[in-house]
Amino acid sequence: MRDLQACIRILEAEGRLAKVKSKAALEYELAGTAKKMEGKEALLFERPKGFDVPVLTGLMWSRENLGVISGKSARQLPFYIAESMAAWKS
Repeated sequence: MRDLQACIRILEAEGRLAKVKSKAALEYELAGTAKKMEGKEALLFERPKGFDVPVLTGLMWSRENLGVISGKSARQLPFYIAESMAAWKS
């Protein structure tokens, strides 16, 4: 994955992204909706009230989400992360 937009495209293509198209207030609606979805799909709030940029939450809620964006299965993911960290430390 190259960047956050690439992550969003991958999650969407794999059915791991839910979009909220209506305006959502960050203080109440965004947090409440995110809480209901915790552990499921990542959420993209396309038009948060008072902001010009979308808000993405839940990218790391589940191994499934992380696996999809890294190209690994949920089962392979911990080993992939451990190997990547070991290589990074060397």
